[in-house]
Amino acid sequence: MKELLDHSELLLKRLEKIGRFGSRYRTYPYEEVGRLVDDLNALAESLPDISSPTNIEELLQSELKRRVRGEAISLEQHLSSKYYDFETIISSYHIPPEDILGLRSWLDENR
Repeated sequence: MKELLDHSELLLKRLEKIGRFGSRYRTYPYEEVGRLVDDLNALAESLPDISSPTNIEELLQSELKRRVRGEAISLEQHLSSKYYDFETIISSYHIPPEDILGLRSWLDENR
């Protein structure tokens, strides 16, 4: 688990660096972004699918996989300039439907 976390930390630092570059120059180093997308997807594939975590390690792995997949999809969108619809975004981040359905009431209660 420690190796996966260390590897993911390096990838997320590369992601942050690309984000700073994009903010400053309003463009992205496309070849580096492509390599990072491949690396993020490879990391996501190496993590197990855990739908119902039973301990903290499984929770960290499932959240890491969700975050890594979401970041890869976001970068792919920047590369392709495609726009994704709401359903595609929800499914790519693996957000459960009950979270979306309960969002309005939670927002109303926690203004």
